[in-house]
This record gives sequence, C-alpha cells and structure tokens, in this order.
Amino acid sequence: MKKYLGIFSLIVLIGTSYSAQSETDPCGSINEILTISRSSVPNDNKSPLFDYRFRYLKGISGAPVVIYLPGGPGQSSINTNDPRYDSSYGYIQTDPRGVGCNNLNVPELAINSETFAADIVALVKYLKLDNYILYGVSYGTSLASRVAYEIERTGITPPKALVLEGVVSRSFKLNEKESSYHSAWEKIKDLLPPNVQQVLSQEETPLGLSSELWAMWIKRMLMLGKLPNNNFSLENFLNMLVGTTSEKDLLRNIVSSANEGPSQDEFRVYKTIVCKELYEEDYDSKLLHGIMVTDYAAGDGCSGIPLINPFDIKDFPFHGTIYYFSGENDPATPPNLAQYHFDNQPFAKKFLVHVKEGGHNSLQVNLSDCKSKIWAEILQNGNRIDRVLQGCQLETSLTTDP
Repeated sequence: MKKYLGIFSLIVLIGTSYSAQSETDPCGSINEILTISRSSVPNDNKSPLFDYRFRYLKGISGAPVVIYLPGGPGQSSINTNDPRYDSSYGYIQTDPRGVGCNNLNVPELAINSETFAADIVALVKYLKLDNYILYGVSYGTSLASRVAYEIERTGITPPKALVLEGVVSRSFKLNEKESSYHSAWEKIKDLLPPNVQQVLSQEETPLGLSSELWAMWIKRMLMLGKLPNNNFSLENFLNMLVGTTSEKDLLRNIVSSANEGPSQDEFRVYKTIVCKELYEEDYDSKLLHGIMVTDYAAGDGCSGIPLINPFDIKDFPFHGTIYYFSGENDPATPPNLAQYHFDNQPFAKKFLVHVKEGGHNSLQVNLSDCKSKIWAEILQNGNRIDRVLQGCQLETSLTTDP
C-alpha cells in the first residue's frame, strides 16, 4: 500500500490546489511579502485603499523574474513552497483579490479579471521590472494574456514571454465543459477489464460512495494524465475495485479526498469569475451505472448570474513570445483551446507544445522529469526548446509560428 501514498498526495494537491490560510492573518508568518496600496473599488478614487499583497522571491541581480498567476479561478499561491528549480531567477507568487493573502474586505465589484489584471500591472510598475515572464495556469492563462495586453497599452516594459499551461482562450459553449469530461471518461472506461466495468455498471455505486463523489474524483483523475517514470493511472486505481480488501479501503479513502474543496471565499471568487466571464452554465456530474452524466437535478451553479463579459483571446493581442503547454487528454482545457489561442495571436512569436497523454498540468506534472531544463531554456531565450523536449519521457510535438 505504501507505493500508492505518493500519488495519493499528488491527486489531493491537483484536485484541491487551494492554500490554507489563517482567518485572522491570511498571510500567516510568510516572509518576502510586499504590499501595494490600491483602490478597493475599481475606478473609484474615493473608495478606501486596499493593501494588495504578493510574495517576491528574489534571484541574482539581472536574472529574469517569473510572475505566477494561479488558476481556479480562486486559487492562491503565496502560502505555498518556493517552486523554483534553483534560486538564480526571481519568482513572484500572487493571490487574486478575495483569496489568500488578499482576502481582506474585498467588495463584489472588485472580483473580475479586469481588476485582477490591473493589480498585476501595478505590481510590475511598482517593482520597475524590465526582464520578466508571466506564467499562467488554467484560468491564469487568460489572466496572463489580459495582463500582457494591458501592459503593452500602458507603454511600460512588456513581459519577455508568456508561459501558458492548460490554456483558456475563450468562454465555454453550452454543454462544452461537462461533455469534455464525459467523453474522456468513456475512452478510459472502454480500456478497463470486464470485471471492473461490471462493478462500475451496477446500480449501487462502488465502495458505498455517492455517485456525485465518484464523478468528482474521476474528473480530477482525468485531469492528471500520464505521469513520467511510473505506471500510475486512473485505470490502475480502478482495478483496485476487484483487488484485496486493503486495496479497496485505500481506494475508498482516495476517492473520498475529492470532497475536499475550496473555502467559502475561494468559491465566491470562482463562481463570480466563471459565471460572468467563462460559463453560460455550470453543472456538476454524477456516475450512474458507470456512465458519467450531467447532474441537472443539482442545479446550475451559474443560475441568476449572466455571462456578461465573455472572454475571447481575440480581444487581447500580444506582440511578444508565447509558450503554450497543452495536454492531449486534458478535459478541463482541451487542446482545441490552446490551438484557438495560437491561431488568434497574429503578432506573437509562438511555440505550442502538445504533450501526448498529458493532462491539465502538462508542464509541471506530465513533463516533470524535464521541466527544469524547459524552464532554463525559456529563461535564457527559448529558441531551442525543441532540443530540450527531445529529452522528456512523454512524447511531445512542437508547432511554431513564425
């Protein structure tokens, strides 16, 4: 059983990806925290000032600085470990307004991507950065694209590059989000042994767990993709359904971990952004007789919140360099979204890395065996990223333009 514990921790990390925080001091005892005074209500100079906080991990003088924009929306990054492969370059961890270190009396009017982007632009101005990279994951990719556009408009030094992982390039169409997960599940299910399929297809969901919990966990596992240097996969975990009693008990604990979700404040940011900017509807799923179906009975999470500001990358051109990392099997942000971003950035120099069997975190997780070399190349100039990719265990393809 011990061999499963490491991957169990990884699943919990990817599945939740929200940072613990103190109710009295959301920053806890974190070092390297800097603060910028900002208006608490956008475009209202009479509103009280808001202390926007970020964490600046400095590198050697003159080295590039990576500004990390987390996903969710609603995830935070400041109260996490230093993610750098070495300390030679700088790294800035950010939390959007409403969560983490910036969860301090944030009004509803301030929870939108325009305000989030303005805070990052203010950060760049405050630090007078002239050699930096914007790194966004999932929702953070759309935010990074918006920030780069706004920076070019202001006339300050633009980012050296954008690094986008799990690309969000436009708002989602009706049924698109859940259909992507459902299709991905059918492909996996068809690969399972007949006795495992039989357990899943029974009227009673396995291990005494609810159909909603099973669907939630399977969706998180589908986002994981294939990992280098090991054989862990959703299929291998589901094979434990016909394994020993101890294996079934372990699987029950692993699936139950899917119940761990965002805090009330994190969910507030998530719901506000996705409903107003990304989704026309937000339904969950459940597993019935082994089939993943939309749970209409649970209600639409975006009910009463109209999609008033749909995101589309066409509105945010960038004239610099963009690196895309897209997983072939990513149901959260399928490869067509990275391709859409690529196709609608006519002025950028672009490198699209397609990771075969990759999931949502295709750079940090699926290419974890070679990510330090990839980052080293990007931080230098990135023009020969093709040579670095040849040393990765998972197969990749690279599309460039021009």
